[in-house]
Amino acid sequence: MYKTASCIKLIQLLSSRYDFTSKDEIASFLEINPRNIREYIKEIEVAGYIVESKKGKSGGYRLVNRNLLPSLELTNNEIQTIEDVRKYIEGRDEIDYTGYSIVMGKILNQINGDIKRDVPLLMIDHFPLSMDKSEIEKRYRLLSEAIKDLFEVEITYLKSNGEKKHYVIEPYRLFVFNNAYFTLAYDKEEKKMKYFKLNRINRYNLTKNHFLRLKDYDESKYLDEFGMKENGDYYHVKLEFIGLNTYISERTFGKNQNITIIDDNKLLLECDMQNKNCIKSFVSSFRDKCKIIEPEWLIKDIKDEVWRVLALYD
Repeated sequence: MYKTASCIKLIQLLSSRYDFTSKDEIASFLEINPRNIREYIKEIEVAGYIVESKKGKSGGYRLVNRNLLPSLELTNNEIQTIEDVRKYIEGRDEIDYTGYSIVMGKILNQINGDIKRDVPLLMIDHFPLSMDKSEIEKRYRLLSEAIKDLFEVEITYLKSNGEKKHYVIEPYRLFVFNNAYFTLAYDKEEKKMKYFKLNRINRYNLTKNHFLRLKDYDESKYLDEFGMKENGDYYHVKLEFIGLNTYISERTFGKNQNITIIDDNKLLLECDMQNKNCIKSFVSSFRDKCKIIEPEWLIKDIKDEVWRVLALYD
């Protein structure tokens, strides 16, 4: 089968599915080797489609937007221009006004969506970044281009201690963790994969230097459903919550999670949570609604923190 025809068939297949389509199913549908699927995915991404991938038994590929023809939304000014043209030709005998209205209606529905379009979810960040969202989007688009075309990116990065450092990175993945945007990228100087927070990138430049992806790159070593794997050790915690049965029961807070309902107002949460500082922040956020059962170091650290806070008001 010709490559163009195969790409069209791939788009038709993915656009008909809401969930991920497995590699085996795609390979069978296109009559190709599963190892060549990524080549076809890259082709339709160049054409403007955004494809999401997922590993594991339930993984595969799916289109982020299932419209058969990718297109940009019209701005309000552009839509107003169409409306001005409509008013201009209305009543002119030499132009089929009814036909024009029907054609433009179809075009606007294709470009800007229709009643079948998915309703976007409103995301409300309780503690939004002080950085303008348009600047985050600019960095996201630049890194997306670098990932797609395999370009190195030069950045100046603001570290947690306030120090600024220059990096040349090879970006592999963009992701969101705790309402913040990150990129997983290879640091050429230290020769290792690292996480970079987009809002801490001070300066950035998309170079024209191509890079080759690491042959042994395995994304599961760095990211999983709980976030960043190389973000500190995991610790088993046992916490008692009061008055939060519904809230705690409907969420997953760590690996190997187990919830025991004590009564209508109290429950026990056991799970493996990552990073000592993150665990302490999590527990502290519930104040007197959360009692630590174990581990002992967490009880001690929270007690010490309480005494330090009280000392501020002596």
